[in-house]
This record gives sequence, structure tokens and C-alpha cells, in this order.
Amino acid sequence: MLVLIRRLPVAALLLCATACAAKVPPPIPPEPTVTVPSGQPFTLSPGQTAIISDTGISLTFVRVVDDTRCPVAQDVACVWSGDATVVIRSSGATYELHTDWGAKAATLAPHLVTLQALAPGRKFANSIDQQDYSATLQVS
Repeated sequence: MLVLIRRLPVAALLLCATACAAKVPPPIPPEPTVTVPSGQPFTLSPGQTAIISDTGISLTFVRVVDDTRCPVAQDVACVWSGDATVVIRSSGATYELHTDWGAKAATLAPHLVTLQALAPGRKFANSIDQQDYSATLQVS
């Protein structure tokens, strides 16, 4: 009987924690494929594909492999801006585009794919989850 009385508060606490937990719905995944005309900037999330309607080019934002950009904060002063590397895929080939130091564009003859922006900006001492990134690209 004494064991049951000691375990009762623990069981009640677990029951309350389970019942009181917020039921947050999972995020809605982005539409897997979007169609855009060439020359118009478009934004993709990791795993999302864009078909450039008047070129036949299909681009997939694979992931961000490195992000050393200067954090976006009022009290941070960086000596250099840093860089982030975005991996895209087209027709089975993989390309790395950079926000600052490396190639910002890749040639998919006769077209050019350019990384326009990468969001969100880094926060000081916080990493960004892959699913939170979005890359703005343009095919010309």
C-alpha cells in the first residue's frame, strides 16, 4: 500500500504532463514542384523543385552544406561577411552556389542559374535547421 501511495504523485504528474502538452500541428511541407518563367526570381525550400517553363530546366534545392555568414544582430561586428554554400541539382548534376566567396552562379548551357539570396540570416550562436532555409534563385 505504501508503494502505491508513493507512486501515485508520479503517475498523476505524468498524466497531467501528457494531457497538458500542446498539440502543435506539423508544419505544412512546401509544394514539391513549382513552375516559373525564366528571368523571374523564385524561392525554394530544401527538397523543393522548380521547373523553368520556357527552358525545360528542372532545379532542386538540395540543402545548405555550410553557413558561416556573419550573424544578424545589433551587437555583432564581423571582420568579414562569411559565406553559405547552397547545393542545387539539375539533370543529375550537382552544383554549389555561394552567397559571398565562391561562385554565385552555375552555367546550364545556354542558361545561367544565379543564387540571389539565402534566408534566414544567421542568428548569433544559433544554427539553422535545414527545413528553415529558403534560397532565391534566378535562371536567365
